[in-house]
Amino acid sequence: MATKEHNLEFLNSAISTLNQLATNPSTPKNIRKNIAEIVEELKSDEYSMSVRAANTISLLDDVTQ
Repeated sequence: MATKEHNLEFLNSAISTLNQLATNPSTPKNIRKNIAEIVEELKSDEYSMSVRAANTISLLDDVTQ
């Protein structure tokens, strides 16, 4: 089972990757906006890590539709 520290490493890696996409000039503006919302969702401490991950997956799924 993954530890909290391990999960935080994955979270920070995901946020870093999303930020790279958001700052890439070739990324469409609407996608950049969605990525910003996703990053905010990931950074929020309102929900547990698993709920934030599930919400993020759902938001990413919406972007790809």
